[in-house]
Amino acid sequence: MTNHARGSKNFTMNGPRPTPPPGPATQRLSPAAASPAPGRFILLALLAALACACLAAPAFAAVPRVAGEAKPASISVILDDNYPPYIFRGQDGRIQGYLADEWGLWSEKTGVKAELTATGWDKAQRIMAEGGADVIDTIFYNENRANLYDFTKAYATLHVPVFYHKSLGGITDTDSLKGFSVAVKSGDACIDELKRRGIFTLKEYGSYEDIIKAAASGEIKVFTIDEPPALYYLYKYGLENEYRFGFTLYSGEFHRAVKKGRAELLALVEAGFARITPAEREALEKKWLGSPLADSRSMRILGYVLGLVAAAVAALVFFNFALRRGVRAKTAELDALMRELAKSEERYRLLFEMESDAILLMTNPRARSWKPIRPPATCTAIRSRKCAASR
Repeated sequence: MTNHARGSKNFTMNGPRPTPPPGPATQRLSPAAASPAPGRFILLALLAALACACLAAPAFAAVPRVAGEAKPASISVILDDNYPPYIFRGQDGRIQGYLADEWGLWSEKTGVKAELTATGWDKAQRIMAEGGADVIDTIFYNENRANLYDFTKAYATLHVPVFYHKSLGGITDTDSLKGFSVAVKSGDACIDELKRRGIFTLKEYGSYEDIIKAAASGEIKVFTIDEPPALYYLYKYGLENEYRFGFTLYSGEFHRAVKKGRAELLALVEAGFARITPAEREALEKKWLGSPLADSRSMRILGYVLGLVAAAVAALVFFNFALRRGVRAKTAELDALMRELAKSEERYRLLFEMESDAILLMTNPRARSWKPIRPPATCTAIRSRKCAASR
């Protein structure tokens, strides 16, 4: 019986536990039944994935992909190499400037490497026209170029002045340039603008710096250069006091452009720059374009405060002046009154002393009795002497 009990399915120590009789205890949920069904986990995972996709959609949309063309691993960008502070070469020959750093940020935002090639502006346009680059930067919009390229939105407005030597005078507009040889950079948009206005005596140079060097040597007296590089090179070569600002020929805008028909590439370029944050752009501007000597908002507030202080001081000065003037007037009036009073007292004193008749002093106008006032002894003595003299 003992062996039967150990070998029994319900009573062996290593075997399954005995099945309890049916009752309330058997209605407790097992661990498997108490946990959520696997389907719930799958549903929650799908919902989480959908939420993440919705949140990430704007970021992916910022760098569009057009059907039929995969996002390139890199693009080639051609631009001027002589336009400080936007793009120029350092002492070591490497390109640097605002645009070099901005294209670096563009690569980070898009995951597409931007391979920059900086060269002379005339050569850069030839390379782009021949298909040697995907994008051209630092380009102004005009009708001739619009036939070849699709342009991005403008990202900088630039003035194009005419400068002349201090020994000259009377250069105030385009007509006054007639008869002068005007130095320009080869391939610059100002060439078309000057010719459109009837100025054909142009002398072309390879770069803006070459123009300034020619001006320093006295080879030229009049030139037109975009304002940022003009100021940069005039100060660099110490010519800021030798040349005068004549007038602004026109104002242009920097764009980026691609060959006609490459709308997907144009969208990629614009979307990448749109993802650069305001803080990142502000840092670029402070680094390459500089910061004002004093914050304009702080200077305005300081100006308001100083204005209020000046107004308060002016009011106090005016009030003090008016008060002193009033005091002087009152003092003069009081002095005059005191002089008149002194004269009156002196007149009545003499009359009293010299009078020989009786003088009545009425202390009460209604009084009916009166008494004579005896003059002082001095007055009696004076009258006695007068009487003696008359005899």
